[in-house]
Amino acid sequence: MQVSNWQLNVSNWQLNAWMVLHNVQPGSIIILHDCRPWLIPTLKAILPALRDRGYQVTTLSGLVSQTGQLK
Repeated sequence: MQVSNWQLNVSNWQLNAWMVLHNVQPGSIIILHDCRPWLIPTLKAILPALRDRGYQVTTLSGLVSQTGQLK
């Protein structure tokens, strides 16, 4: 079993997109909960910006399958 720590927990609606875009760094793991009403607007704001910065977006299981480990 592998353990992963998250770096950015998007649980405060007031900070969601701003917090991610100002604190993300290579290797960041961002937690997004699908039960939040602001999830879709947050994703619409952060995904294009992250891709424009050269980041690849994946799931945690995708990260493990790509690298064979968690960082």
